[in-house]
Amino acid sequence: MALEHGLTTTQPTETRVAAGPVRELYLPVDATATVAPGQVYQYDTSAHNYVNYTSGIATGPYAVCNDVAATIVADTQVRCIVQGDVYLTALDATAEADADIKAALRQSGIIVVSDARA
Repeated sequence: MALEHGLTTTQPTETRVAAGPVRELYLPVDATATVAPGQVYQYDTSAHNYVNYTSGIATGPYAVCNDVAATIVADTQVRCIVQGDVYLTALDATAEADADIKAALRQSGIIVVSDARA
């Protein structure tokens, strides 16, 4: 049925991270970071790349992965949301559990929407 509509592949379990129109960029992500939809990254000024988010106390900029899950072995360009609305429940567990995540992401123009089931 998907082929009838011009689709060649479907991903019914795809995580919806974006809650509306977003601005995306390919950003350099550290080889030790997790590449998965909803992973929150913070910029590492010493390595000049993005690493897994650890705390809202750290300075931005921040980004949210909107790429397919992948294992990387070197710094890699990853498609990330840099502005727009994202679902809170689509973010990685570390970010979702952080009480400061909304304020941290807002610094970079990313607005957290509370419910992914909307």
